[in-house]
Amino acid sequence: MTKQKYLIDTSSFITHKKTLIIFANALPQSYKMSAVVLQELVVGASDANVVKGYEAVRKKLEKERRLVTPDSEDWLIAGKILYTLANKERSKYGRAKGKSKEEINRIIRDSLIARTAKRESCTVVTENVKDFELIKPYCNIKIIRGSYFFEQ
Repeated sequence: MTKQKYLIDTSSFITHKKTLIIFANALPQSYKMSAVVLQELVVGASDANVVKGYEAVRKKLEKERRLVTPDSEDWLIAGKILYTLANKERSKYGRAKGKSKEEINRIIRDSLIARTAKRESCTVVTENVKDFELIKPYCNIKIIRGSYFFEQ
């Protein structure tokens, strides 16, 4: 039997105040880290020392082969997902009735996280279930709410 693998989304780290730097050292081998999530956490870092800590985490996870980075196929499939969401339906006049440009821009990184989770056979742990459910019909992924996951 294959052990379940998990990829934790940025929203779960933020909501549950899990510090990646500490958390990464205690992560079981079944946990993967997305380079996309790492990038989002670096952007929101409180200071340069936290950024240095993230750099160390990246090196550690790369060495352990647990850092998941989108490849060219992931980017292409994420683009197709976003294209489909933006153009989901067309009116009789040919205008798109899908998601707005702002909505699409908001979920670009989530589509990359979803695609890499699918490729790695990981369940996405997130508080942002709404956006991942939007992506799920085009990228069949497993999703678990972070609040449920961290309370187990």
